[in-house]
Amino acid sequence: MEMHQIRYFLMVSKTLNFTRAAEQCHVAQPSLTRAIKKLEDELGGELFRREGRRTHLTDLGNAMLPLLTQSYEFAKAAKEQAESHGKSETGQLRLGLAEGVDIRILMPAMNEIGRTLPELEFQVIRGTASDIERSLEDGQIEVAITASEAQGWERINHWLLFSEEFHVAINSDHRLASKSEFKLNDFSDQSVLKCKYCEYSKAFPMLLNDQDISTGAIHEVTSVPDLEIMLAANFGLGIVPESMELGETGVVKLPIEDAGLKRSLELLAVAGRQYSRPAALLIGLLRATDWSSPEA
Repeated sequence: MEMHQIRYFLMVSKTLNFTRAAEQCHVAQPSLTRAIKKLEDELGGELFRREGRRTHLTDLGNAMLPLLTQSYEFAKAAKEQAESHGKSETGQLRLGLAEGVDIRILMPAMNEIGRTLPELEFQVIRGTASDIERSLEDGQIEVAITASEAQGWERINHWLLFSEEFHVAINSDHRLASKSEFKLNDFSDQSVLKCKYCEYSKAFPMLLNDQDISTGAIHEVTSVPDLEIMLAANFGLGIVPESMELGETGVVKLPIEDAGLKRSLELLAVAGRQYSRPAALLIGLLRATDWSSPEA
């Protein structure tokens, strides 16, 4: 069943005259008649009954009329929306971010794209690094930023943005906040706050264990806002990437002199996949950015 067949059927239903219907559709009457006959063959019965110069819908024709009308309107609307999308470049840019990536480092590029494509809608999707990579493979997102060191699907392009160290986040009223140098031994007997999905989640406790450093309780949170609130309440010492900006007042970051904990943030996209214009713009802007000072 083709759309022109449905269009001819609807016009004959409206005019109840094959000649006038052909004129309205700008086709020769034999072509319209053949298309209607082919449609009748597909549907298994006559759609019209001719009685001299009069044409009537059959019972099958009356039954098909609302269904084919709806199908034609849906298809027409879909085509118009697709054409509008191509002309105005509206739509969505689906961006995947691993949990530990601070979106503020991406705002200059996102603002620039927003000025270029003012009708564009960003859809930011959070998840673990593995979740984000799976979404990228499945086509649910177009571009991703993660700090995963795992090399998964070979068709994913990895572009290094920058590498950074982890810092200790601490309430400014904490007795250790005034130290000029913060070292691993300073975590002794201190409560520690860690994000479940961050890259250091397993590495940091192992590092402390290797150094025979015993901490107090190690609390686990699943979101950065929860971490910030607990830091503001002086509930423990947090471990955060250097680029992460902490919104809660009274919380400071200090480098850990002897930790050696680092991560590398990477831009990910599927090799060989045709990118939308917004995705291509974002990839280009992020790769051209000077990341020597990536603080959010």
